[in-house]
Amino acid sequence: MKNIRQFLLLIFLVSCSKESGTKSYFNSDFEDTKSSKINLNEFNSYGELMNSIEKIACSDRITNLSFNGVHNKKEIHIFSFCPDKMPVYDPKNRNTIYFEKGNLIKNEKIVSFDSLDYILNKDFKNYGENLNFADKPEKLVIIILDDKNGDLETLKNFLDKITKAYDTIGTSKSLKVMMDNYVEIPPMPKL
Repeated sequence: MKNIRQFLLLIFLVSCSKESGTKSYFNSDFEDTKSSKINLNEFNSYGELMNSIEKIACSDRITNLSFNGVHNKKEIHIFSFCPDKMPVYDPKNRNTIYFEKGNLIKNEKIVSFDSLDYILNKDFKNYGENLNFADKPEKLVIIILDDKNGDLETLKNFLDKITKAYDTIGTSKSLKVMMDNYVEIPPMPKL
């Protein structure tokens, strides 16, 4: 009986150690010297997080954001623009998945989080066949927008869901994530 308990304990420890590693969602050929590491747990609000990401972007670097998933630590590259050097960036809707103030949006329509696996899988495997999904995997961008008081726990849960969905696809393509501040567009004035 003692040997069985020791064996079970050993199995448990081995399985825990496998899950406790860090999983990266970007190609390893990217130069580490061009990225700056930050941890999502270091921030109290989306606004604080975005201030840090923008400072990194203004120094011509990419943010390597780490966060704790359900089973392990995860790292993703966050692309953002320096507010002083903001280019015009307007990707085709089919090449984007938005996470905007807690809503999942595809092709300008709010969709259920239950469809996230399906959408991400279709986007990565579409290669331009269906006009509702990405032209090709390299063009797909996950765009996260929230206001400065945005809830970081909601963001962390979304990042965990998107990385889990990505894991089921079995691709070596990087997961491209862009973050920015949500800007409310005022209604057109009445004439």
